[in-house]
Amino acid sequence: PKPPPSPPPSPPPQPPPHPPPVTNSTDTASNVATRLRDAASAKSEEAAMKKKEATDKRAAADQKQQDATAQRAAANAMKKDADEKKARAQNTRDSMLGGITDEKKKKKARLLADAAI
Repeated sequence: PKPPPSPPPSPPPQPPPHPPPVTNSTDTASNVATRLRDAASAKSEEAAMKKKEATDKRAAADQKQQDATAQRAAANAMKKDADEKKARAQNTRDSMLGGITDEKKKKKARLLADAAI
């Protein structure tokens, strides 16, 4: 016996038709414009924040520089004061040593005076 003939091949299945694009109220032109305005506004706000941060950083740097300048001026004044005191002490030492005639005592007195200075 012969096998029964095979049925003819069926046509390939057709994909379902695409549904029409859903028109959403969010896709309207006015909503697109609104979203673009919102994005531009957000970028503008971000730029303003960055500008304020930069201004604050500049102000902090300026303040730091002013503080450093003030400290430098104070240090210079202290050094000048110390130099003046040292010069007065050296003059006093020299005048005291002028009255000593014994060289051995004079040498010891100079050593002690220099240590005090």
